[in-house]
Amino acid sequence: MKRALFLMILSCLVVLSLKTQEPGQPAGKQYTLGEFDFDWFGSVSRDGQFITFVEWETGDLVVRELKSGRIRNLTNKKGSWEYDYPPESRAGASNEFVLISAISPDSKQVAYAWFGDDGPSLRLIGLDGSGQRVLHRDPPE
Repeated sequence: MKRALFLMILSCLVVLSLKTQEPGQPAGKQYTLGEFDFDWFGSVSRDGQFITFVEWETGDLVVRELKSGRIRNLTNKKGSWEYDYPPESRAGASNEFVLISAISPDSKQVAYAWFGDDGPSLRLIGLDGSGQRVLHRDPPE
């Protein structure tokens, strides 16, 4: 039941972050992504200035400013992926990661799903990386 509620809340956040262009209205500024690796688990801000995605080498949540191309971490977990190393060299590695994120309509916060040893959780963080908090946590299985 808790997991279903968690997924429903996360789905609602993703839908709320979407904005459709009104018919007959001119398109906003358009930026190209260029040669830039990103995934489809993030979102684009309503104002078209930011895109969030998972940095798959670390499992962190990152944001790219589309106009400047600047990429910065919103989360900074300790260690790289646990599974990127052979079992004998996993000391200091982590299996925590972000999976899905959605930028708030005012482009000030990002909601995201976090997975780790303490179970999955729905979290919120400022687009500047401040004010990280847990909104909901499922117990580990």
